[in-house]
Amino acid sequence: MNALRASAGFANDQEVQVALKQLVANANQEQLIIITARLWPALTPELMESYLLRVATLNNPALFAGLVRDILRVPTTRLYALGLLQRNDLPTPLYQAWQQFMGRT
Repeated sequence: MNALRASAGFANDQEVQVALKQLVANANQEQLIIITARLWPALTPELMESYLLRVATLNNPALFAGLVRDILRVPTTRLYALGLLQRNDLPTPLYQAWQQFMGRT
């Protein structure tokens, strides 16, 4: 966890990006929170879907809502996250989490 926190100053570094791509697939709740809080610049369009899919698969609507609210507060990540909503091919868990977040389920 400390290494993840310490990486915040290097969020745009290619090595950090690669490490995050590997981490996100199996990240736990605490790691996902750290990524949103400290490594949000690393949430590129390519990583955003994987990240939000991992959050969605934890089946914790409060966690999903809280992290999405934080992501939507940052202009750069807001664009990436909202861009996902325009897609018709989202993985089912992510689609369902978005629907629940928006209050449509």
